[in-house]
Amino acid sequence: MEAKSDAIMSAQSPRWWIEQMSEVLRDESSGICFRDIHGFCSTGSQISWLPTTGKVASHFFTGASDPLCGTPYKLFTFSNPMPHSSDKEDELNDNGTNRLWDLWRKKALARTTINAPLRDTLLEMEEDGLSQLLECTGNIPIKRQSTFAEMVQREIELLEN
Repeated sequence: MEAKSDAIMSAQSPRWWIEQMSEVLRDESSGICFRDIHGFCSTGSQISWLPTTGKVASHFFTGASDPLCGTPYKLFTFSNPMPHSSDKEDELNDNGTNRLWDLWRKKALARTTINAPLRDTLLEMEEDGLSQLLECTGNIPIKRQSTFAEMVQREIELLEN
C-alpha cells in the first residue's frame, strides 16, 4: 500500500489520480473499504480532484454504501445552493440518490453479486465521468456527456431491470 501511496502523490493527470483513488477505496484487504460485513457501513464514497489554482475541481460519488458492489463513481458538479425547501421537496430533489442507495444497500445486505454485462455497463458509466475530466495540460473541459442526475437515473433503471 505504501508504494501505491507514493505513486498517487506524484504529479499525474486528474484522470489517473481519480482512477488510482477508486482502486484504493475499493481495496478491501487494506481495510480502507468499509463494508457492512466488517461491522461498519459507510453511506457512500467520494473522490475529489482539487487542483492547483486556476483549474476546476472535479468530484465523483458512488451514491452507494459498498464500493465493491459494482456502483460506478459518477462525476458531480456543485452549483449554487438552492434555497431551502421542505423536507419532502428536498427528498424529491435528491436526484434519485436515496433510491439508488436503497437499491445498492439491498444488494449488499443480500450479498448479491451483479452479472458481468451489468458490471461492464456500470464501468462504462464510470468511464463516461472519467472521460470528462480536465487534463492538467489543456485546462479545457471536455463537453459533459451526462449529468449526475442522469447517471443516477440510468443506474437505477439498470438495477431495477
